[in-house]
Amino acid sequence: MKNRIKFLDIAKGIAILAIIAGHTGPDWVKQFVFTFHVPVFFIISGYFLKEGNDVVFVKKKLKQLLTPYVFGCCGIVLGNIIKGMVYKQSIDQLLHIAKTWILASLYGSGTIEYSGLFYARRIGALWFLPALFFAMIIVQYSIKKPYGYLYIIICSYVGYKTTNMFWLPLSIQAGMFASIFVYIGYMAKKQAIFSKDISWATVGGAFSIWIICIFYGGKFYLVRNYCGNGMLDILGGITGSYVIFLTCRFVEQHMEKMAVMLTFFGCNSLVALCIHTFDLDVISWESIILFGKQTLRISENRVLYILLACRLIIYSVIIAGANKIALYKRK
Repeated sequence: MKNRIKFLDIAKGIAILAIIAGHTGPDWVKQFVFTFHVPVFFIISGYFLKEGNDVVFVKKKLKQLLTPYVFGCCGIVLGNIIKGMVYKQSIDQLLHIAKTWILASLYGSGTIEYSGLFYARRIGALWFLPALFFAMIIVQYSIKKPYGYLYIIICSYVGYKTTNMFWLPLSIQAGMFASIFVYIGYMAKKQAIFSKDISWATVGGAFSIWIICIFYGGKFYLVRNYCGNGMLDILGGITGSYVIFLTCRFVEQHMEKMAVMLTFFGCNSLVALCIHTFDLDVISWESIILFGKQTLRISENRVLYILLACRLIIYSVIIAGANKIALYKRK
């Protein structure tokens, strides 16, 4: 087994839990997590980026990122067909369901839907995988060039500015925009940022910027290249991620039980992402939420907290089961 950097696994654990919470919790939770959760993943990916042969690199990333994307999409298509069969829908309806989700898989958008020559709905949280693929390719190509950072800045800017004109398949523009975060992660490793002594002024400054972004509404959506507060949101994504990394180093050193739990989710973040996307795109929780609100007279926020707890328990059981099966097969 490869040596892992524990505090980065903890950071991935926090980020994937933040993504799940952001899709489940009340508004104040979304306002908090949307400032940092996706940038953390892009920065960590950049941290582990290694220069090498471009063809070999592309093949490796195809296997690491687009293979699980394809399997995840297949699970969503099959899950929705089975759901349609449970609700006794007709053959024509089942074919329409299959067509809808196949087109969504090919379009690969997180939130933006296409309605031009045909209709393609969003695929949901799996958008991250093709977007990360393109972001990694952009950075891998650029860092070999003189003034490569200019290529990345220009590419990121073009991806951001063209979003309001058109939206390319497989979240290409999201990957273009996010390449700046991958590059930040790459430079953090190259400059050994996390090995250096950190002044309280640096921590305080980063934390202050992040807090301002949180109070201004958490309007940073890399999924569709939206920065509600402009450059402030980008700075919030960078500083918020930095504070999270520092927090994870503290957790690693001083909070053993918390570190074990977060590492579990961090090491299995890709599996958790696929399960969560399947949950969002296939499972219907609306009737349960309405039952809690109308029949049990529970406040909406409490219902959402209960739903979040249920999701985390179910995901944990599935991940633990999948790990045991994988371990058994290796034996």
